[in-house]
Amino acid sequence: MTNSVIVFDASSGRCIWANEAALTTYGYSRVELNGRLAKSLCAPGHASSVMDRSAADGRGTTTTVHRRKDGSDFDADETVFDVTWDGVPASILLTSDATERVRAEQELRYSANAASRVHRLVAFGHWSTDLATGVITWSDEMWAAARVPKPPNTSSPGTGYEIVKRHMHPEDRERVIADLNDTVKTGRLNRIEYRSIRGDGTMHWQEVIVAREDDNAGKPVRLVGTCIDITERKEASERLALSARSDALTGLANRMLLNERLTAACSAAKRHTSELAILFIDLDGFKEINDTLGHPVGDLLLQSVATRLRLLTRAEDAVARTGGDEFVILLEDPVAVDAAATAQRIVDGFREPLQVGDRTLRMSLSIGVACFPADGSDVETLLRNADTAMYHAKRSGRGSYRLFEKSMHDSTVHQFNLETDLREALRNDELRVHYEPLVTIEGRIIGTEAVARWPRWGALLTASAFIPMAEMSGLVVPLDTFVLREACRQNARWLRDGRYLTVAVNVSAQSLANPDFTRGVRAAFEDAGLDPRLLELVVTEIALQGDLADAARKISAVRALGVRVTLGNFGTGFNALAVLRSCEFDTVKLDRTLVHGLLTNDADKVITSAILFAVHGLNARVVAAGVESEAQRAALAALQCDAAQGSYFGAAMSASAFTGVMGAEMPSPSLDKVA
Repeated sequence: MTNSVIVFDASSGRCIWANEAALTTYGYSRVELNGRLAKSLCAPGHASSVMDRSAADGRGTTTTVHRRKDGSDFDADETVFDVTWDGVPASILLTSDATERVRAEQELRYSANAASRVHRLVAFGHWSTDLATGVITWSDEMWAAARVPKPPNTSSPGTGYEIVKRHMHPEDRERVIADLNDTVKTGRLNRIEYRSIRGDGTMHWQEVIVAREDDNAGKPVRLVGTCIDITERKEASERLALSARSDALTGLANRMLLNERLTAACSAAKRHTSELAILFIDLDGFKEINDTLGHPVGDLLLQSVATRLRLLTRAEDAVARTGGDEFVILLEDPVAVDAAATAQRIVDGFREPLQVGDRTLRMSLSIGVACFPADGSDVETLLRNADTAMYHAKRSGRGSYRLFEKSMHDSTVHQFNLETDLREALRNDELRVHYEPLVTIEGRIIGTEAVARWPRWGALLTASAFIPMAEMSGLVVPLDTFVLREACRQNARWLRDGRYLTVAVNVSAQSLANPDFTRGVRAAFEDAGLDPRLLELVVTEIALQGDLADAARKISAVRALGVRVTLGNFGTGFNALAVLRSCEFDTVKLDRTLVHGLLTNDADKVITSAILFAVHGLNARVVAAGVESEAQRAALAALQCDAAQGSYFGAAMSASAFTGVMGAEMPSPSLDKVA
C-alpha cells in the first residue's frame, strides 16, 4: 500500500499539499484537505508529531491514532521531517496504517501464547534474553535471516549478545542498547528500528518489538520480542522522501533538494574557507519548440537535456531542474574543477544534436556562473547573480556562458526598463521602419531590406540596441509582425507608383516556430495588396537550430505562396551545409565577417568562392552583406557575387528618403524576373 504523504505549513500547521493515497486514506477531497490543521486528522486525545515533535522518538517517528472524514479511527505510524516547500518552511508527514501491528503488539503484551502465534504469522523470528545470565536465545528463523551459522552452544552467557553486537550497524548500536535498557528499567514496550549487517555483508533494516517478563514476585527475569524485516518499508519511505525532492519528469533534483544542497554547501564552504560555483542554465528557443511540436515532445527534449547534462558533469556535481527549461548545477571545490571550463564543456557538448523520439533536434544553452564567496555569500544571492549572468549570455548571442560581474546588475535594471519601454512603444505604434538599399554588384538598386528603428532618448536606436532584449522577452514576435506588415504596405505603395523592387524582412526563430507563421505571412501581403513575389523573408542559421524539419516545411509553404526566402548570415554557423541540404532557398546572404576578410584573409576568400560555387549550383543567388568599400565590391564582383548591401551603397533610411534615392520609376518588364 502506498504511504500517505501530507505537507503542512510550519507556521500555521495547515495542509498545503497531499498525495492521492492520503486523499483515499482519510476520505477527503483535495479541496477539503487543503487548509486543514494537522490536529484535525487526529482522534480526540491524540496528537500528531507535526504539532508536538516531543511525541516522536527522536527520529521523527511515532505511532498515534488518526481519524478519517467518516469518523472512523485507525492506528497510524508517522514519520515527520522538516523541508522548505516552495520557499517556505514546512513539514512532510508520511503515514501508514499501523492497525494490524498495534493489535499484534497488544496480543504480545497480554498473552505469551498469543505472542508466539503472532511470531509465526507476522515475524521472521523471535528471541529472548535471560536478565540473570545474559544469555540471548534466537529462533531458527532469526539465525537464517542473519545469514550466519548457528553456534553449537547458544546457552553460553554472552554468546547471542556478542553476535547481535557484532552484526548491528555501529551508528545504531548505542541507541538500541539504550532502548533495551529502558524496557528493563520501566517495563515499557519498545519498538526499535535499526540496521543489521548480515553474515554475507549485506545490510537490512529490522524492527524489534521488545517486552519485559516478570516473575510472580514482580521481579524482571527476561526480555522477549519479535524481529521483523522492514527493509522494503524503509526503502519505500526513502523513495517517497526522494520523490518529494526530485523532479518527476527528469529524475534530477528539484528546487527543494537543490536549496537544501546549496544551503549545506555554503555552510561547509564558510567553515572550511573553500569555494563553490553555481551554473544557471536556460535552454535557447525551448518555448518555440514546445509551442510548435507540442508539450509531449518538449517533455522528451527536457529528459534528453537532463541525460546529457549528467554525462557532461562529474558524479559528485548536483544537477537540478528548477522549473520549465531552467537547470542549475552545483560545483563544490571548483579548485579541482574550474567552473568556466565546465560551463564551456557543457556549451560544446550541446553542439551535437539531440535524439528526441524520432526527431533530431538542435538545442543550445545559455549559462550564467556565480561563485562563492566572490559573487554572494548566501543561496539567494548566488542564484540571483548566476541568473543575471545567464541573461547576459543570452544577450551575447546564445550558446555561450558568462561569469557574473558586479556591473551586470545595473545592466539588468537597464534591460528591464528597456523591455518595459519597448512594450509600450509597440502598443503606441512608436516604432519606425527604415529601408537599406539592396543593389546588383554593379550598384543598381533592385530591392531593399526593412529594418526596425526606435525613436528614444532623442535618438534613433538601431535594431542591435533592442532586438536581443526583444528575443529574450518574447517581444520579437509582435516586433517581427509590425515590420512585416509595414514593409508590405510600403512596397505596395511603391508598386502603385511604378517602382518594382523586392522588400526583405528578417524573421526571428520565435516567429518561424509560431504555428501561425505561414498564415501571418499570407495575411501581411494580402492585406497590403502586394504581389507575394515582391516579398522576401530572411531567416538565419540560428533561427533554424531547433526543429529543422518543421522549419523546412514552413519555408516550403511560404515559397509555395510566391514569397522568396533568403538564408542569412551564411558561413558562420555549425550546420550551414545541413541547412542548405534540408531547405530550399532563393537567396543566400554571405555574413559580413566573410566580406570583411576578403582583402586580408586568403581563407575567407577561398571559403567565399566555394560558397558562391555551391549556391549557384543550387540555382540560388548570393548577396553579400556589410560591403563598406569599392575594393570589397570589386573583389565580390570578381568572384561573380550577384548582389550586395552595406554602407558603401547606402545606410538604412526612411521610406521617403529611399523613394528619392530610387528615382522616379523602377519599371520591371516581368515580375518573374524581379530578384
